[in-house]
Amino acid sequence: MGRPIGRVRSRQRYWDRCYEPASPACCARDERPLIRAVALLRRALGLGWRDFLAAPAFGIFVAVLCLIAGWGMAALTVWAGHTFWLVLGVFGFPLAAPFAALGTYEVSRLRGLGERPSVGRVLRVYG
Repeated sequence: MGRPIGRVRSRQRYWDRCYEPASPACCARDERPLIRAVALLRRALGLGWRDFLAAPAFGIFVAVLCLIAGWGMAALTVWAGHTFWLVLGVFGFPLAAPFAALGTYEVSRLRGLGERPSVGRVLRVYG
């Protein structure tokens, strides 16, 4: 018998009983992993919403920064008269956005530790 995949609990669910990928207990057409993924996504969004409601200033600050950056890229494109800058912005923006979101991740981490987020502690993440 191979190594268990997933967590082993006293009351195992059907999709946690898979010991090998080719095991008959695992079925590729089973929809339960999709339901499980949707449940995890719903939980993550709910926890993120709670973090935002507990400390909305940090989330709003990041949203405003992203909005200003987007407007700046559009203004640069109109000013330059070339779509070249817009193409660079469209490809560069998704690469830069996760770094902007580090502050919101730190807020979530601090709340998870039971600490109150402060501007100084959140800004420490960036440098």
